[in-house]
Amino acid sequence: MSKLEFVEMYEVLDVLPLSAQVETGESFAYRLEKIGFYGDKHFLFYQHDGMGKAYYEEKEVELSQQKAFDLFTDVHEFERYKKDILGVINDLKEYSEFAGKFDYERSSLDELFELESKRREEEAKIFAYYNSTQPQNANKLESELRRLLGESRVQDSEIDEVMGVLTTASELSKTGEEELDWLEIVTKVNAGEDSGKLLSEHFKKYFALMLGDGNWNPQVSELEKRLSLDLQSFGPEFLSRVTTLSDYGKVIAEKKTNLVSIYALDDEIMSLADLIIQIGHLRFSMRVDGWLPFFYRIDPLQEIAKRLSIPVKDLQYCTLDEFNSLSTENPIVSKESLAKRAKDGVFLMEVNDGAIEFLFGSDAKERAVELLERSDKTEGFEELTGMTAMPGEVVGTALIFNWGESLEETMNIVKTDSILVAGQTRPQIMPLIRICKGIVTDEGGVISHAAIVARELKLPCIVGTKIATKVFKTGDRIVLDANNGRVYRDVSR
Repeated sequence: MSKLEFVEMYEVLDVLPLSAQVETGESFAYRLEKIGFYGDKHFLFYQHDGMGKAYYEEKEVELSQQKAFDLFTDVHEFERYKKDILGVINDLKEYSEFAGKFDYERSSLDELFELESKRREEEAKIFAYYNSTQPQNANKLESELRRLLGESRVQDSEIDEVMGVLTTASELSKTGEEELDWLEIVTKVNAGEDSGKLLSEHFKKYFALMLGDGNWNPQVSELEKRLSLDLQSFGPEFLSRVTTLSDYGKVIAEKKTNLVSIYALDDEIMSLADLIIQIGHLRFSMRVDGWLPFFYRIDPLQEIAKRLSIPVKDLQYCTLDEFNSLSTENPIVSKESLAKRAKDGVFLMEVNDGAIEFLFGSDAKERAVELLERSDKTEGFEELTGMTAMPGEVVGTALIFNWGESLEETMNIVKTDSILVAGQTRPQIMPLIRICKGIVTDEGGVISHAAIVARELKLPCIVGTKIATKVFKTGDRIVLDANNGRVYRDVSR
């Protein structure tokens, strides 16, 4: 077999071996095929100093895209798929309710391990479906929509703009709903209404949007800081955002109707665009209604760690087989080994021809260098291309945000012309997105969070540049030309 070539797809904070094996390793090695998708034979997850990066094999990305396209465009299979996802989300809710009432302290160790096994099963199921909606799996749908538009009356120069409208839902996403509710709160407080109850109710309603990526204990105080910043900038521009979001659904529906009339768009085009919208909605729902609230619930791992006298973080440096062996008389891993792994903070999970293998410490570093020697080459790039998520052009100052950095500190250095450059966007960084003039991401596609949010907020945006966060640095003057899907250094000054 020719040498494998891996490409970085996403980064995430603090996903330790036990979770990595269940959430991605087993998903790619076994479960994706079970739900009708391409089960990647090769996959890497490498974590060092708290930052984890996932790598897909280049040729297998194409195979995965084709398999996803076949399933998504099969009406009966897609209906089955949607029904299954809703069932998994419901299963998570039922488990969470059961686990919340479970008497952990009075349960035996065997009962705790049994409950943890059930938890891991639910976790594996939701992530198999979630990983099936990785943005690259919608890229072939996007390409087909682009082709069909090109064969209609749409000019090449207009395709990105038309696609942006057609693939935008007429209803606000959960993020959009939160934004509109938030703007109304700021308006009320600016008029003299007390903020206490308003913030408390908002926090409860949109709690899940604040979860994840190291922030598993959000506080109302985070909303208080956000409110203070927004009150300082309250004015006509702020109020225009309320109008834009309030009229959002009506405006999008009218735009779609006009496009159908102007370009004589047929049912095939409109159905494909609607399919892309549905997949994006499913992905967002799995995250916000599914696994984020599920992760926040009490889990048996805390009590198991207490019973075994092993720190929780050390326990999470088990592989699944090692973890299961801890309930037996002859565990296959020692407390000392787990402690060393946790102290080193380095591991590599490799799916190799369907088998899951782990390396730790220096062994992980050496293997990562061997497998990823070409993946981070960025020298000599002055211009990058990507997929247009929202047309428009803006010249401004690059603001690089990497996961693991302080959101609050990053917001303190935002300029009036800042363009956010990130690996990907997620709901937790919406406060930062709102005050930037455009978005550029390494990852993502037409159904990614960045694409959905950019269309709702009307921010010029390109996604999928692969290496923008490595090519540019904070303070660089850049041109975001989302009309043509490119971003480059501004040399006019």
